[in-house]
Amino acid sequence: MAWDYKRYGLIPDPVHKSHLNELTGEYGCAKRFRYQRDAEFAPAADGGAPEKALNYHLACGTAAHETIARALNNVAVRERILAGQTIAEERIRATFEHELRVAADGRDIDWRDESADAVIGERIAMVQGVFATLPKYVEGIVAVEPGFIVQLEGVWYSGHIDLVYVPRGLPDALGICDWKSGESKPHPIELAHSWEAGIYSAALQRGVFLPRERVSLTRRSDGDWRGQCGAVDITRRSRWQAERDGLEDALKLIAAGNELGGQFTLEQYPARVYHVHMRDFVPYVKAGTKNAKRPEDLEYYGLEREAKVKYTAGEWRGPGWLPVHLHENDIARLAHRTRNVIGTVRMGRFIDFVREHCQRCPFARDCLTGGYSARGDELAELESNLKKAGL
Repeated sequence: MAWDYKRYGLIPDPVHKSHLNELTGEYGCAKRFRYQRDAEFAPAADGGAPEKALNYHLACGTAAHETIARALNNVAVRERILAGQTIAEERIRATFEHELRVAADGRDIDWRDESADAVIGERIAMVQGVFATLPKYVEGIVAVEPGFIVQLEGVWYSGHIDLVYVPRGLPDALGICDWKSGESKPHPIELAHSWEAGIYSAALQRGVFLPRERVSLTRRSDGDWRGQCGAVDITRRSRWQAERDGLEDALKLIAAGNELGGQFTLEQYPARVYHVHMRDFVPYVKAGTKNAKRPEDLEYYGLEREAKVKYTAGEWRGPGWLPVHLHENDIARLAHRTRNVIGTVRMGRFIDFVREHCQRCPFARDCLTGGYSARGDELAELESNLKKAGL
């Protein structure tokens, strides 16, 4: 069955923020997105065998998220963290390494040219930084990585939010934050107009949520994973995919008017939104100087204007918590922007973005030769061969 792009954004095929990044982002490509969706709806004959090696960025990012989620879902550990108590590094490391094995699911991890010990050490420092700074911003925890589905002007969106919480000093308000382990730190303009923060904020006010724990996961005898949630019963190659797809399928049923139990609404626009740049918590290896000019960096270093600052070995690189400035009135603009993108998809217009990254794209061969027309001697030879073949 081919992907019906004309129905993109309806309940059976909701929009993800990752889709929007792929369609419009700096490293995205609309043509690649089309190939990816076609592959999802028409799986390979081998059943979609998992890749031989898992990229370390993906594996370690998943392990870091899961380590944080496990801690915050454990009431005793959560209370210690919010009280400002330190969680032993050995305990964090043991949990992270366990989650890394779960993420790999028997596959090798491709560390490229990086040291596995160094990368793991950095991720553990990131998790430690999140735990150390959480009490400054978070009074209480409402939900950890709940899934959601929300409708904006006739278009459905789904996803999950890393943390929904009660902000420190605002007992009647709600906040959301997103853990990020990547290298780059987005510009404040990019943060304020990102698909991610906009959709998540709208979901908090208008969407329906379902705890990820509602999906029951079991390992089948053939190694695949079974995800069950109410009437939903799916099988996927990876544990992570079974959980995420099971949660989304359950949310689709809820959006269609079915009652599964466990769903909830919050009906508040967030008073606080943060992009948590966890790499700020990886300590400097040696001393140096740098220019502090971002608003959150000026506050972190106690400055009123841009200036050079000195840092020492072992010191954090920054505050980590980057505020995203959004207002409830921004929902209308979000709906307008996304409608333009989704309208382009529904018209079947998938523009290729040809560049150096094409050499790593699994669809490059078909994409880069699509629309090719033989000419001259090549055309004559092709016609002769077709005639000999009786075609």
